[in-house]
Amino acid sequence: MHNHLEQRDKLKEITHCTNQLKLLISAFNALEIAICIMDREGLFVYVNDAYCRIYGYEKDELLGQPFHVIVPPDEREKAWYGHNRFMLEDRVYAGERIIKQKNGKNINVFVSVTKIEDDMNNYYKLVTLTDITEKIKAELDVKKFMMAVGQTVDWVVITNKDGIIEYANDSVARITGYSIEEIIGKTPSIWKSYKYNRDFYKNIWDTILSGKPYQNVIINRKKNGELFHLNQSISPLKSEDGEILYFVSTGKDITENVVLEDKLNYLSHYDMITGLPNRTEFSRKITQAIANAEMKNRKVAILIMDINKFIFVT
Repeated sequence: MHNHLEQRDKLKEITHCTNQLKLLISAFNALEIAICIMDREGLFVYVNDAYCRIYGYEKDELLGQPFHVIVPPDEREKAWYGHNRFMLEDRVYAGERIIKQKNGKNINVFVSVTKIEDDMNNYYKLVTLTDITEKIKAELDVKKFMMAVGQTVDWVVITNKDGIIEYANDSVARITGYSIEEIIGKTPSIWKSYKYNRDFYKNIWDTILSGKPYQNVIINRKKNGELFHLNQSISPLKSEDGEILYFVSTGKDITENVVLEDKLNYLSHYDMITGLPNRTEFSRKITQAIANAEMKNRKVAILIMDINKFIFVT
C-alpha cells in the first residue's frame, strides 16, 4: 500500500513536470525571439518555431544534428573553434551578426549567447536571435536621407513641438553664420530680425499648430548683423494618431535675388549715373502730384531748367 502511494505521488510529480515543460515549450514557440539550445558537442537539443523560421529549416532537419548544418561550409571551421572555446569559458556574448538562411539569403540578427547548466552538471549553449534586418535597413535609409539633407544647399531645420531646434543642416550654418553647436537647443528666434511685430509670429504659430503648412519670404538676421531673405516653408510632422511631434522648416536664401530685383527696379526709374528720376519716374511723380493737388484743391507748379552741356555728363 505504501509503495502504491509513492508510485502515485511520483506519477503526479512527473505529470506536473511534463505539463510545466509543455507549457514552457509552448511559451518559447509563441515568442518572436528565436531560441536554440545545443549541447557541448554542438548538437541541437531544442529549437523553437521562430528559430526555424529565421533559418528556413524544419525542426526535424535540426534536432539532433550538429549546428554546422546552418553554417556556410567556408565558415564551419571557425564556427567550431568558437563553439568549443565558448564551452570552455564562462562568458556571455551579445552582438549583431549576418547569418545565411537555407535559401542563401543573408539577414541581419542580434545574437545573445550564454552557457546554462542542468541538474547533472551538463553544460549547454543557449542562443537567442532577433531579426533586425528591417531595423538595419531603416537605419541605413535614415542615414542616407540625413546625408542628403545635410549636403543640400537648401535650408533645413527640425524643431520639436515647442520650437526647440533639434537638427540644422550645414546650409543653415553657412547662411546664418552660426555654428551647428550654437544653433542646436535654441529656438529660431536666434536669427530674428525684429522686422515683424508679435502678430506676425503669432500667425505663424497658429497656422502650424493647427496642422497646416506655412509659407512666406521672411527677413532674418545673421550672426554678424546682416539681413537675409529666406523663402521659407514650415510643415508639421505628425504621429500616426495625428499628434504634432515636430516642425520641419525648409527654405532658400533668396537675398541675392531680392537685391538684384531691387536694383533692377531702381534702374528702371532712376538714372544710373546721377541717381535722378528718369522720364518714367518723373512722369509718375508728376501724375501723382497733380492727382494729390486735385484731391486737395491745390495747384502744382513745375519748374523746367536746362543744364548747359549736361549731355557730356550723361
